[in-house]
Amino acid sequence: MKNRTTGRTLPPNTGKRWTAEETRALCAAYDKGRTIPQLMKAHKRLRGAIVGRLRIGGRLPWPGTA
Repeated sequence: MKNRTTGRTLPPNTGKRWTAEETRALCAAYDKGRTIPQLMKAHKRLRGAIVGRLRIGGRLPWPGTA
């Protein structure tokens, strides 16, 4: 899939729903010290998707709440 504006190739899981298991695995990997770029590569998703899911999982603060 390509970005309509930039023409850049997007990660394969862009736009796909997160499963409960994938969310648990993401949070567990983050808790073990994985970086955002490492998580992006492992889950084949964009930075915003990773950060958003970590916020939903309670691992990162929401803007304006910290």
